Amino acid sequence: MKDFSASTTFRVEYGETDGQGRVFYANYWRFFDRGRCAYWMQLGLSEEEIRHIEQATVMVDVHCTYRAPAVFWDLVCVRTRIAQLGRSSLRMEFAVAHDSTQALMAEGHATLVHVDLVSNKSVPFPAAFKTRVQALEGRSLDD
Repeated sequence: MKDFSASTTFRVEYGETDGQGRVFYANYWRFFDRGRCAYWMQLGLSEEEIRHIEQATVMVDVHCTYRAPAVFWDLVCVRTRIAQLGRSSLRMEFAVAHDSTQALMAEGHATLVHVDLVSNKSVPFPAAFKTRVQALEGRSLDD
């Protein structure tokens, strides 16, 4: 669970569970969304910058592997890092764990592409954004 640059902790809500009392599988992607926003905040982006990056990127791939169930009122932690940063795409990785036991509940990744909202074509990330990400990650992420 080390080498993740950002994290957020929250309780599982009753409405996030299914008839078996476990977190409904699709809600782990919502947990990944929380992790992504926590990453932007850890990166030091302003609210305006977060709104912009969320609007100017599209999700092109998402994957989740379930390891152990989470249930109502569990305190979970989502850890997030950027593993790859290309010209106009990035790959985020997520680990969802029980906060006190550190038991891994789910892990996954998502690929986002930076697009021009008018042409709907991929465009490069700004150099300043890439510099901030690499500083937070503590390493070069160049392809």
